[in-house]
Amino acid sequence: MLINIIIVGIGGFLGAVSRFFISAAVQNLFSKSLFPFGTLAVNLLGCFIMGFLCAVAFNWGGMLSPRAKLLIMTGFLGALTTFSTFGNETFDLIRDNEIILALLNVGIQVIFGLIAVWLGYVIAYFIKTIQ
Repeated sequence: MLINIIIVGIGGFLGAVSRFFISAAVQNLFSKSLFPFGTLAVNLLGCFIMGFLCAVAFNWGGMLSPRAKLLIMTGFLGALTTFSTFGNETFDLIRDNEIILALLNVGIQVIFGLIAVWLGYVIAYFIKTIQ
């Protein structure tokens, strides 16, 4: 049990650090915008990786070990994706009377998040078929 906690912690550390750098870099590209592009980027990336790895793990005969799933999916992706930040940034936009941006944020995050998961599955399936 202790080793599983350590594995999740290592994945979480790597995911949180990745989130910090990716989100900051992307948001810096759009520094004049109020829209939270950095959060969008890490959420879409996390959705894509989750979709890809789920396709690998579940459709290719369980190629990920239980500990790999803990490290990557629970630890890394749990820390990389930012649903609580997404909620807070959306609330801030509403509070600041930026209703259109708030609605765009919700729509884009949800729709493109689902598309990113699907795309991860499709690419994993494509890779499997060309092997």
